[in-house]
Amino acid sequence: MKSKVLSIDDIAMIPDEELIQKHNSLVSYIERDRRRGGSHPDLEVDACYFARELEVREARRRAHALYLEKNGVRQYEM
Repeated sequence: MKSKVLSIDDIAMIPDEELIQKHNSLVSYIERDRRRGGSHPDLEVDACYFARELEVREARRRAHALYLEKNGVRQYEM
């Protein structure tokens, strides 16, 4: 597996489901290869960027939900 150079803007455009899948796949690959003695610092950086984007999105969702709650707006499941 080779690292793809993605900008922060590119990562921000990836849909949630695809980002989760990419992150999980990358982490799984890194862990499997590490057990065989491999090292992929470039892929680890990519995995960190994906993880951070997922954290940012979750924080944004929580903040939005709190905002809606404080302003008396009901949330509906989509």
